[in-house]
Amino acid sequence: MTILSFKVSPNLKVLIVPISIIGVVLLLSLVLVQRGISPVNTKIKEFYSAQEEEVALTQKLNSLKSNSIEPLDTAEVAVVALPDKNPGMWLVSQAKKTSEESQVNLSKITISNQSETNTIVSSELSLEFEVVDYSSFLSFIKNLTVVLPIYSLKKVDLERKTGLNTLQGEINSAYHWSSLPKTLPPLTQALEELSSEETDVLGEISNYKFPTFTNLTPSEPQERSQPFN
Repeated sequence: MTILSFKVSPNLKVLIVPISIIGVVLLLSLVLVQRGISPVNTKIKEFYSAQEEEVALTQKLNSLKSNSIEPLDTAEVAVVALPDKNPGMWLVSQAKKTSEESQVNLSKITISNQSETNTIVSSELSLEFEVVDYSSFLSFIKNLTVVLPIYSLKKVDLERKTGLNTLQGEINSAYHWSSLPKTLPPLTQALEELSSEETDVLGEISNYKFPTFTNLTPSEPQERSQPFN
């Protein structure tokens, strides 16, 4: 059996210790660098996230400091155009007021068939009427199309019955409402600006006729001759 043996030169023996030290140092440096990179990346992400939140908060603060009343007007138009509660009585009031302006006699008003699609709730409004001539009828239809809350005409019937001097007709329409958001967006979330198309639509709707809201004035106290009556 032959045994192989190697003889290490004195110069190599001298280099073994420094090489080993350098290897250990490199290994430790690699481990420390890997452990250090992760916290640094985390801090960088947190820094950029904080910058985005600061921009969003600054934007909202500037909006609150603004003296412009336009956002409130826009919100009012949107809420009246698409209310969060059933606006049936508003539309009935609008229909009666419009019929008086157009010299149309409303004979019957019916609200029926409530339905829901996604977040929009709809109901039907039917108006039966009598009118003397076509011009008054056209004026009535035209005025109905520019009232708030918004609604859509589905069907219009008009006829002159034999022996009558008036036109009789019926208008079937649908109106809608939707619940307001139940939660507010986070303070750190940037505000979403309206698109130019949305702004144009709100601008057009703002020229429609708003429903009339009556303010009741409380009566003044009066002296009673019999305080227990």
